[in-house]
Amino acid sequence: MKEEKVITDFAREAVPKELRRSWFSMFSVLVAIGVDLSAVMLGAELANGMPLNQAILSVCVGSLILAILCTICAIVGASTNLSTSMITKYVFGKYGAQVFSIVLGISLLGWFGVQVGFFATNAHTVLQDAFHVSINVKVLSLNGGLLMMTTAIFGYRAIEKLSVWSVPLLLGLMLFTLFLTLKNYSISVSIPKAGGFTFGSAISLVISIFIVGATVQPDISRWAKSKKDAIIATFFGIFIGNSFMIILF
Repeated sequence: MKEEKVITDFAREAVPKELRRSWFSMFSVLVAIGVDLSAVMLGAELANGMPLNQAILSVCVGSLILAILCTICAIVGASTNLSTSMITKYVFGKYGAQVFSIVLGISLLGWFGVQVGFFATNAHTVLQDAFHVSINVKVLSLNGGLLMMTTAIFGYRAIEKLSVWSVPLLLGLMLFTLFLTLKNYSISVSIPKAGGFTFGSAISLVISIFIVGATVQPDISRWAKSKKDAIIATFFGIFIGNSFMIILF
């Protein structure tokens, strides 16, 4: 009789050595995380609020700082191969870890809500303009949220499989879109609106778009085969994933 396989994400124990991943796996996941609608919105706001060259430079500097912070947290995960929740028990104790988890959960819930709202609003606009189909935003929010939670139910390995296949396709599609845009339209340096962003505030916004994610980097890097894999994947995954979307749009 064959032993039944149980899907587990090793939330309360170290990831077994034989299941740990190379840098490319985690790199794909982190780039996929960077491909979100909030980055698109931030890129548009920065382009309208400051000169183009300063906007691009602020994105690069902010993403660099963010990548360094995330990498430091990722090293902890790669060293212990434990989840963020388990690591915080050793730092803050049992009850301190519970407080940390509650605060972190509320923050991530807010981030999830914003992403679902962006998705529903934009999907409603696209369906109405392109296909003349009107679907209630609340219905789109519900269905979009359920789809986004599907991979989370099965844990990292489900997210990894989705990311490895989708990230090259997404990046290729965006580069093709950029090529068509540059081919048909010339780039003009827009004049910033009054009351726009300073260079420092722009960097702060770029960092803040994913700073909560830095605290949960061990949830990804705990799957790393080595610290080297975690460092390479996290630094370049965050730097490229965070800056690419903001600059492109």
